[in-house]
Amino acid sequence: MTVSQDFRAAGSPGPHQGISGRHVLYRPGAAIDPFNGPFTPGHPGTLATFRMAFSHPSGYGSNSVAWNPTVKVHVPEAGVADVYRGVVTHSVA
Repeated sequence: MTVSQDFRAAGSPGPHQGISGRHVLYRPGAAIDPFNGPFTPGHPGTLATFRMAFSHPSGYGSNSVAWNPTVKVHVPEAGVADVYRGVVTHSVA
């Protein structure tokens, strides 16, 4: 599962210094070096809610997969120029 917290500006907090997950587009990309697959990539979309990076439909034992996702952050029109920081979290469910 993949999710993002709000991206926050490094400067002093203000009403237009946050970018929510609905402005963050995530694409998992292709599986790289999968072990004991198959692995199915999730659908691209915003990180306003949990998003599946990959699924493993069956199997048991050790398995692994790597990927090189694309993350695009759209700065809203009301956003201010600053350095933004955020965290995109991947977890296994």
